[in-house]
Parts: sequence; C-alpha cells; structure tokens
Amino acid sequence: MLAGGLLLSACGTKGGAGVHGSSSTALPPAATPASSTTANLAPTTTLAPIATFSVTWSEANCPPGTPDTTSCYANTGTADIAGLGPATESYTLLAEGSNPSCGGWRADVAWTVAGKGTIEFTIKSPRCQSLNSPNGTTNYIVTGGSGAYKGVSGSGTVDSTGHETAPGRGTGTDRWTGTLSALSNGTS
Repeated sequence: MLAGGLLLSACGTKGGAGVHGSSSTALPPAATPASSTTANLAPTTTLAPIATFSVTWSEANCPPGTPDTTSCYANTGTADIAGLGPATESYTLLAEGSNPSCGGWRADVAWTVAGKGTIEFTIKSPRCQSLNSPNGTTNYIVTGGSGAYKGVSGSGTVDSTGHETAPGRGTGTDRWTGTLSALSNGTS
C-alpha cells in the first residue's frame, strides 16, 4: 500500500437516484502533477487502479442561496481502492433544473482514506443531464488533499448509475476514471 502517492483511475460517487442525468463526455485535459519542495518526499508516484463506490443517496436540504430550481441529494459511499485502501465518499449533489430540458449536476466531493487523509474534488456535468434519470456523467477535478494526499492533483470523469428504492432515496454506484497523482513519502 502506498502511504502517499498514486495515479488513479477510480470509481466514485456522484449520484444515486435523486440526481438525474444521462450523458457521455470526453475526458478533460489532465491536470499537471503537483510539485513540492518538502523534504523527504520522493517524486510523484503513479498507479492506475479503478475504484467503484457503492452509494446510497437521499433528498437533502440545499445550501443557503441555492436557487429554488435546484434539488439536492446527500450521497455517501464506500470502496476499497487499490493503492489507497478502504475509503468513504461524501457529498451533496446539486441537480440544477433552471432549464428542464438541459439540467446540470455539480458537487464538492470528499474521499476519506482510512488512516491516511482526504482527497477533495469538484464534479460538474459537461453537458445537459436529464433530470428524470438517476444515471449520468460528470467531470472531476481534484481541488486538494490532506495528510498523505497533500499536493494531490488530477482530473477525469465519474459515471454514476442508480435506482430509486423509495421516494427521494436510492442506491447506486459511481465509477471514477482518470488521473490522481500525489507525492509519496517513500513508504509503502
């Protein structure tokens, strides 16, 4: 197991049934790997695992100032990510419906890797998402990290599939594909 570095094609959570959408998208340009002058750190380490989060979702209160045309869904998921270990994912998905024929999804996502740190992402739909489907695609960009993942960078896509199990709640999977790189402190 790496204590700090990775390049990752991962699966994650974005979704569930409260969020609707279906779209396909091209991968955004890869982010430039982080650099650091911190002592005792090896060069950027890269891996190519894929992670899929099993997700549950439910309707949630939207953040203050969110337009009335937006629905919000709390998402939590778990995965055992190759090269990282057991992880949880959490975020509130905003399903924006100001234009019902061209909805959009967005969220700030956090992965917490047991005993190692967190990785933070922003996800956003690159195209219109159907607001009548729990399936869709978003692009992700890494926005930060803590602990072993300080200096993390990367980008890619999240493909979400889900189904409603009761009104306003459901289950699904999020599959993250792309890059994730971090500095390694040389331990494994």
